[in-house]
Amino acid sequence: MTRLAASRLSRQSVALLAIIGLLLALLGTMSTARATEPTGGDCPDAVQDRVTSFWYTVTRGADTLTVSSLDEVQQGDWVELHFVIADGCSGVDVRINSYQASGNTHETSNPQKLFDKAMGTFDAGTHALGPIQIPECFFQADVVVMAINGNQQQERFLLDATLSGENSCVESAALSISKGPDGGSMAAGGVLQFTITVRNDGDGVAHGVMIEDPLPSGFTWTESPDKAQCSISADVLSCSIGDLNAGASFSVRVSTPTDAEDCGLVENTASTWAEDADEVSNRGTVTLTCEEATPTPTPEQEQQGGTPTPTPTGTPEQQAEAGSGTPAASLPNSALGVTTTSALPTVLLGVILLMSLGTLAWVNVRASGRRR
Repeated sequence: MTRLAASRLSRQSVALLAIIGLLLALLGTMSTARATEPTGGDCPDAVQDRVTSFWYTVTRGADTLTVSSLDEVQQGDWVELHFVIADGCSGVDVRINSYQASGNTHETSNPQKLFDKAMGTFDAGTHALGPIQIPECFFQADVVVMAINGNQQQERFLLDATLSGENSCVESAALSISKGPDGGSMAAGGVLQFTITVRNDGDGVAHGVMIEDPLPSGFTWTESPDKAQCSISADVLSCSIGDLNAGASFSVRVSTPTDAEDCGLVENTASTWAEDADEVSNRGTVTLTCEEATPTPTPEQEQQGGTPTPTPTGTPEQQAEAGSGTPAASLPNSALGVTTTSALPTVLLGVILLMSLGTLAWVNVRASGRRR
């Protein structure tokens, strides 16, 4: 009985173990099936397809905008990239970059450099990068997707990009020059002055700034006050200013005494230029005025205490009109065959006429008596 019982127990144990093994095998198969079950699709092979969509949130001052392209961003904007990684993907490298230039046209430096960037590695789903600021001195911004392919080589795809169209980060100088005064007048015999001012209106340093001003001849020009950068030689003002920062200016004033006879227009043109700025010029003018000379009185006028009378000019009619304000009477003289213009009273003119006629009659009578 003991052996029979033991045999039965042994067979039951084997059967139980077989059942347990079968159950374990079935569970393992189910687990493997679950592990290989698709999770929503395979990751695309093409790197550019691993980002299925993207957009940007732009902060511009107090405003927040949603835009679809970097072409819509402006200098100074803060930009945050939003994007969706395709299902089945993992380890996708995404970057958003903004670039600016370095240096200016006078320097030989790298024309561009990385200004700011945000990057990360992402799995399937929706993500965000940034924000980063688009530099005031804007050159380029772009979004790049990167991945490691089956050959362990890095693939790079430019998903979005914008260019400024020019390297606006390269600072440049722009000179202007003014010359004053420009117009107006002053009495001859005083001190004539011109002030020349050069200003750098650009956003970069102007290197090797120069001024040249050929001064009007016939005067004795000096600097007022003296400037160490300037000198006058052979009536030419020359200044070697050196570097002039953006927004900075330089002024020099020249002056000369004048004589009372130095009448007329005095004009002067000054020019400036730099190693990295074009030449510009400006003109100033001043009119020197002279007083009219007073006529010297004659001895008779000095005795009478009067002032010299200008010598009459013009025809008798014009003199009469200037003296009386009304035209003088014209009297025909048939005996003389001329027209006499006089301002004498009419009665006196009549007496003179009668005396002339009487004299002519007397001469005729005597001539007749001699003939007899």
